[in-house]
Amino acid sequence: MDVTWTTDAILARAVDFGQDRLAVVLGEDGSSLTYGQLSEQANRLANLLHGCGVAKGDRVAVFMENRLEYIVAYHGVARAGAVFVPIVTNSKLPEVEYFIEHAEPVALIVDDKRLDLIADALGNRHPAFVSVATVFNCDGARSGLAEGYVEALRMAPSTPIADRPTPTDP
Repeated sequence: MDVTWTTDAILARAVDFGQDRLAVVLGEDGSSLTYGQLSEQANRLANLLHGCGVAKGDRVAVFMENRLEYIVAYHGVARAGAVFVPIVTNSKLPEVEYFIEHAEPVALIVDDKRLDLIADALGNRHPAFVSVATVFNCDGARSGLAEGYVEALRMAPSTPIADRPTPTDP
């Protein structure tokens, strides 16, 4: 039997076996997501990214602490067919600029703690940064730079995207 286990396939299988079972629990505050909730939010993020023009194979950079939104971002980016690019949380401005320049993400998902650093990196207007079309702040909207991630996610459809990638896609 030839089975390809992608991140998305593993999550879908977990939902089939127990959508109400806990998928993740954070030790700091005890916040949690069930497999069903994680799958629904991953679908919402995939739809949101597609609505912002993120296409299969595009890169989406994520710059935030370990939190539920990070796990949702990981699965949602995969469901969108995009490439998840983590930026190390303690990176300084030159490192962030390096990540953005070399990864050429079309979207960024950041937390409030790192938004000013992203603003500085994008403000330097390095030619490679033209790839960044959308910045989401998972802690709320910030005028002029970042869209509100939580509100945008809430408004996005929870159904799987129409052109969801499959394990056989090149």
